[in-house]
Amino acid sequence: MIAQRTIDEILERASLYEIVAEGVSLKRQGTSVVGLCPFHAEKSPSFHLRDDRFYHCFGCGVSGNAISFVMRARGLGFPEAVEELAGRLGIKVDYEGVRKPQGDGADKNALYAANSMAARFFSSCLEAGSSKNAPESVRIAAGRVQAYLEERRISAEAQKAFNIGFAPPERSALHSFLKQKKITEPIMLQAGLIRRSQRGDLYDTFRARLIFPIATDSKHIAGFGGRLIPSLVEEGTLTKAPKYLNSSDTPVYHKQAVFFGLPQALAAIRESREVYLVEGYLDVVGLWQVGVRTALATCGTAVTTQHVRRLKHLTRKVTLLFDGDSAGRAAAGKSYPLFVNSGLDVCAAFLPSDQDPDTFALAHGAETSAKLSELPRVPLIECYIDLQVEKAGASSASELGGASKGRLCEELVPILREVGNPIEQSELIERASLKLSVDSTLLREMVTAKSSASTRSSSIRASSGSETQERSSSENRDDVVSAPSPISELPRLDRELLFALMAHKEDLPRELLSDPDLSTQVNRSTLRFAEELCAIMAEQSIGPDQKKEALKDLLDLFGDSWREHWKQAYAMSTDKEVDFSNIFVECKRAYAKASGNLQLKELDRLARAATTDEERMSLSQQSVTLKRHLTKL
Repeated sequence: MIAQRTIDEILERASLYEIVAEGVSLKRQGTSVVGLCPFHAEKSPSFHLRDDRFYHCFGCGVSGNAISFVMRARGLGFPEAVEELAGRLGIKVDYEGVRKPQGDGADKNALYAANSMAARFFSSCLEAGSSKNAPESVRIAAGRVQAYLEERRISAEAQKAFNIGFAPPERSALHSFLKQKKITEPIMLQAGLIRRSQRGDLYDTFRARLIFPIATDSKHIAGFGGRLIPSLVEEGTLTKAPKYLNSSDTPVYHKQAVFFGLPQALAAIRESREVYLVEGYLDVVGLWQVGVRTALATCGTAVTTQHVRRLKHLTRKVTLLFDGDSAGRAAAGKSYPLFVNSGLDVCAAFLPSDQDPDTFALAHGAETSAKLSELPRVPLIECYIDLQVEKAGASSASELGGASKGRLCEELVPILREVGNPIEQSELIERASLKLSVDSTLLREMVTAKSSASTRSSSIRASSGSETQERSSSENRDDVVSAPSPISELPRLDRELLFALMAHKEDLPRELLSDPDLSTQVNRSTLRFAEELCAIMAEQSIGPDQKKEALKDLLDLFGDSWREHWKQAYAMSTDKEVDFSNIFVECKRAYAKASGNLQLKELDRLARAATTDEERMSLSQQSVTLKRHLTKL
């Protein structure tokens, strides 16, 4: 886990004003700095910064510090946000605990610098077509690439917005350029910009390709995607070379967790709270240049759980925009289990079978957005059922007999049981029964055979009262000792939350670490335990027995009181009346109320210290707005 001293140094040195100002126009107003909230659409500013350390929006209720802001703005988990800020500030990230990262020796700033220099090279190669000083071979190649761009109708504006470049066909053009810029070969190799052949010589990874830099934000390029340019490749090798080539995973690029087009789409996504998820780089670019600027693409991989976690921080509504062929429909169906309990409203929209998003945009131009809105939205659970029906050898559910439908329902029930929101679950049951032409009452009985009652929810709601309200943000800052606190010394909410984390160790620790509010409010020992638990469960290189040993080591580190708490959680897991998912949700709600009450106290203090009637009136209005928000929790 990340050492507390690293987190403290980041919060001490990070300027929240500078971080927020990268995407929000800010101005001073009384004791606060205000701006339009980046997390919901609004016309008058309700987003406030205080003391360059804390933010709160009186419109949507979000609040926190520099770490939680980066988590929200970038869709990152707690550890990733800490590492990102540490990289910005030049702070070395220290780790402690049972499972420390196996140091890869990576200087991430050096990798980002190499990628930035490579992007500059690719861009200059594309511009060489109109440069008299460029070598003739480069000018000819660049001219062919420009002809390809014109054929695909990619505008100059889009080329600039996405920093599109071109990798020349030569074997070592980028390698030579980076050497001149004093980028070392080990860094080039680690960044995936060059490769070593079986003979031992080095060559460029990307050659004869249109290059799409994959940026994590406006300042950092993590990797690249390359689209083969047919006119630059000999006919004999054209069929052997992959059409698309993507950067391999590096210390700064993880294709299962990044999106192409995020920096370009972020402002539009924040305004609309909607995302079109597509499959290709040119799909994103094509939609962008006709005004559909909320499209993101995965980078050469299917949708993953990491993608879903990032999306839930960016938006509330996701439309999977796929080709209407069987492959596109199958891809939509396969993704359904990933979105269960994500809190996202997800559906699929299918294009005509002879079109993809790029060609659809070319065909409809400025009317693309309206035409997309006319496409039927298919609930993702229906796509999943269609996929299972197809696997059963039928073209529709009406062709299945009772036994086949029964087996299909048995496969569907575990997924439906995972849905924590009862209203969402009820609607999905109705949709599934209608799609399968089965009795909804029978399907509901199969799903609800496992009781969802929770006898602990009321006590959790009660604990959002005086005990939690007395917790201050200084508690976590002061909790810097490396030895974990005994369970008895933790706040009541943390103890309840730990029961849920221990019982649902496969998913809830990860959920906590991806929640900007919860991960920055819980006691440091609780957060540390969640980090360690998440790391153990996510480790794919060890088997079940080794994981058990790692869990034993973790409990040995935290002490007897934590081991006893673990045993209690295990005993509770056999009680059908205990719903750990609901416990987790109630803890989140209680923490939100506790945080809001602390903010009310701060507003009251500022109002008493105010020197003008205007300032007192503004603070009073903020207090009223916050109280109204808290009543809705």
